[in-house]
Amino acid sequence: MVKANGFTESFSFDIASAMSRRDGIRKRKPPFLRRRAMNALLMAMCFYYDPLSNKVLRSLRECGLATKSLSGEVSITRAIRALESLEKDFEFVACSSDRYLTAEIFFTPKLFEFLGVFPLSLSEARLKCLAAKNSCRESADE
Repeated sequence: MVKANGFTESFSFDIASAMSRRDGIRKRKPPFLRRRAMNALLMAMCFYYDPLSNKVLRSLRECGLATKSLSGEVSITRAIRALESLEKDFEFVACSSDRYLTAEIFFTPKLFEFLGVFPLSLSEARLKCLAAKNSCRESADE
């Protein structure tokens, strides 16, 4: 989560934006408010990320970018646009379907590369999570 904080204002994100422009996916860097939403969404997704399944354990509605209108309606269009940009423009995440409300969100190796998370530290996190899960299972059996 620490590495994701401020990611959209970092040099790594500028490189990712330049690569996206080079490939013809985007014409320019995303606007400031979209980058802020992408950063907030990345932080929330990192918080709810499960390294064993490589999946975000919460839905898009629970990641904190939902807005409430005066009439009481909840809207997650800001979160959907940020997620679409992360998926289609930068290929940092992969979603299981086009219905973003119910889609499962997975992190791609490209995201970890741009965040500066090494594969060794990611595999160590997976082993640590697996050991914690096994110890919980063993204590429940006793």
